[in-house]
Amino acid sequence: MTVQEVVSGAHRVPGRRTDMAGCLGGPLVLCAVAAISLALLAGQVAAAVRLEPVQDQALNQTLQNAFVLPMMPEQLAGTEAERARLLEAEIRRLRDLLHSIGYLDAEIDLLSASHSDEDVRLLPVPGDLFRIGWVAMSGLPDGLPPDSVDDLENFAATFVGLSVTRDNLDRMEAGLVWRLRDAAHAHAEIVQTVKQTEPELKTAGILINLDPGPAVRVGKIQFLGSRHTDILEPLVAFVIKEGDPFSASAMEELHALLEKTDLFSRIEIELAPVNEVTGYTDLEVNLVEKPAEAKPLDFQTRSGPALAIFTMLLILLRECVAGTKWSRKPFEPTFTLTVTVFYAINVAVIFNLVASTVIVRS
Repeated sequence: MTVQEVVSGAHRVPGRRTDMAGCLGGPLVLCAVAAISLALLAGQVAAAVRLEPVQDQALNQTLQNAFVLPMMPEQLAGTEAERARLLEAEIRRLRDLLHSIGYLDAEIDLLSASHSDEDVRLLPVPGDLFRIGWVAMSGLPDGLPPDSVDDLENFAATFVGLSVTRDNLDRMEAGLVWRLRDAAHAHAEIVQTVKQTEPELKTAGILINLDPGPAVRVGKIQFLGSRHTDILEPLVAFVIKEGDPFSASAMEELHALLEKTDLFSRIEIELAPVNEVTGYTDLEVNLVEKPAEAKPLDFQTRSGPALAIFTMLLILLRECVAGTKWSRKPFEPTFTLTVTVFYAINVAVIFNLVASTVIVRS
């Protein structure tokens, strides 16, 4: 077997791929990189590395955008060992990218150059797009209500037939965890997701191993960082109360309710460790209040300016009639009483504005 045959992949033995990583991809890459390293040691140093196009234009654009070796000319001009390491890393990265978008049997073939001044070529072989054939779950708690089990199974079934992309798997895992947490298992998480490929059908079965954790109930509800506990406690009681089973949807509703108050710039809801004896966990609501907006000290009401102007006119009129016949009784006492009354009203309005401004600032 020649070095050229090893590098070009002509010696590949057909086999069945059983998982995303691929049983043949790893040895093939290692053999190809070893062959290119031998070629480099023999003096056949390629001029550059380029990625061959694929027929699917969208997939080709994705691969070309992810191809980074052309932007590393200095590293590629290094030693033979460094160049071989970069090639191996690029092949693995591009193959993992293809796997993550549903091409579970994809490979990246390494084609060596026949002359030292020719490029080394990376040939993507994406194969077929795999779809989700079935979804199974393990680790569900024994005491989970039948309605919750049906909800989990129905949600997982909505992904059957979709491509086995990382995005679809992430959405499925997140949805399953949320539903378990909505059923009182506050610390549920995914332990492992296994893909079992069926190459003949171009499908993959998804086995999800869950760790639901214990079912918990809400203990004390503590509000930290806020002075409005007298308002918050009865408000929160409409959503969740002490002794209720934990619920992810209730936590989302509680967060939305606190946001509607428009009192806080940050809202974080955390759970204390579960009491193993009682199964209760305290709920800590960490709040950061918004800074109060100080109101300027002036007349904000419609009657304030008019009242002040009218009082000033009365004082001016009293001064104008002083010494005239209008200053005689009974006009003088009437003017004086009227000015005094309106002056007192202005003082009361100003005092109210000062008091409200101080309260807002504090």
